[in-house]
Amino acid sequence: MSSVSELNAIVDEIFYVLEEVKGMLANWNASYHIPFIKMVMRINNLREQLHILGYTDDFVEILIKVAYHNVFSQDEIWSQSCPSANDL
Repeated sequence: MSSVSELNAIVDEIFYVLEEVKGMLANWNASYHIPFIKMVMRINNLREQLHILGYTDDFVEILIKVAYHNVFSQDEIWSQSCPSANDL
């Protein structure tokens, strides 16, 4: 697998993991402690894989932050673009 296809697979996995974490946090219960920790460890593992592929710390941090903000800011973006019933 080439570096670009490996990067694509890792980026897809980062988004998948962040979406899973978002879902857990939205419907949190006590049974999610271990799965949550595993997801955080998975993000760390993906970060390490990017370093192994030769990507710099700055690139990896930006990539993770952009993915994080994309996943966790979607609700804010949606709520800001749609008026609430009180605004009508």
